[in-house]
Amino acid sequence: MKAVKGYTKSDYIAICKEEEGGEIFNFKSIDKAAEYIVKQIENYDIDLPVAYDWEDWTNFNTYNVSFYELTEIANAFMNELEKSGYDSMLYSSKNYLENIWLKTKHKTWLAHYTEKTNYTKDYLLWQLCENGEIDGIDGSVDIDVMYLK
Repeated sequence: MKAVKGYTKSDYIAICKEEEGGEIFNFKSIDKAAEYIVKQIENYDIDLPVAYDWEDWTNFNTYNVSFYELTEIANAFMNELEKSGYDSMLYSSKNYLENIWLKTKHKTWLAHYTEKTNYTKDYLLWQLCENGEIDGIDGSVDIDVMYLK
């Protein structure tokens, strides 16, 4: 989850396992995970959408869920955030957006490391690299472009 510093995939899975006695994916667990995120950010002035960021593709087959179910899990999580008054979006690479994720009503944060993207669907943010350099910041940084109307 990109929005909460220090909140990792392992934390998310642990919350889900604790709630459902070992089951990682179900909607009750998603409610609890979304509730946890809301508690972490409720004292901050959040003016951008909170991103759902799934990057565990290496282990995907071990979770025994379909791409449809994964999209429904993401939608359920983002819907819960919206019920709490936060805007939400899906963060993913161009490849997964085009080939894995099913259509969603939520905004998109596109990760496509190139100088000019050829992604054809709508997106709010575009992460064009993860190795950018900015004076005064040690180490590499993500470079993102946000499109405003």
